Amino acid sequence: MKVKWKGKTDFFVLTHDKTYDVISVEKGWYRIVDDSDEHYLYPSDLFEVIEPQCISNTSESGMGDIMTAEYLKDIIARCADDVYFSYNGKSAGISTEIADYIPTFTLWYGDDTIDLKSVNDVMTCRFFDGKLLIELLDIIKIEIA
Repeated sequence: MKVKWKGKTDFFVLTHDKTYDVISVEKGWYRIVDDSDEHYLYPSDLFEVIEPQCISNTSESGMGDIMTAEYLKDIIARCADDVYFSYNGKSAGISTEIADYIPTFTLWYGDDTIDLKSVNDVMTCRFFDGKLLIELLDIIKIEIA
C-alpha cells in the first residue's frame, strides 16, 4: 500500500505530501521506512491512502504475518474501510453503513448478501460457502479500500 504524509515536514522523519510504502499494518498503525531510512510505526489517520493495500497472511517484506483475525476484526470495527476479496471464483467483501450512530455490516458473496449488526456477527457468520471469514485468511488476498 502507498500512503501520503498529511502532516508537516519533520526533518529526517516524514516529508509533507511525500508518498511512502507501508510495509505492514499493526493494530491500525502503518510501519513505514521514513526519511531516516529506518522503519517505524505511525498512526494511520495521519496519512492519505494513495494505493489501497492488498494483503495476505505473509508480508512480502519479510516482516512476518500482517493479516490476523484480530487485525481484520479491527479493520471492520473501524467502519471506515470496505474489505474485498475473491473466494471460489466469486467476488466477496464487507462494507459498512452507519445510520443514527449504529453500524450495519453487509457481507456479500457472488449475488448473495446478508446484513449483520456487529463485528462479532461478521466474524462468526458462516456466509462464505459455509466458512468463517477467519477460515479463509490463509487462502485469500484481502484488499482494503
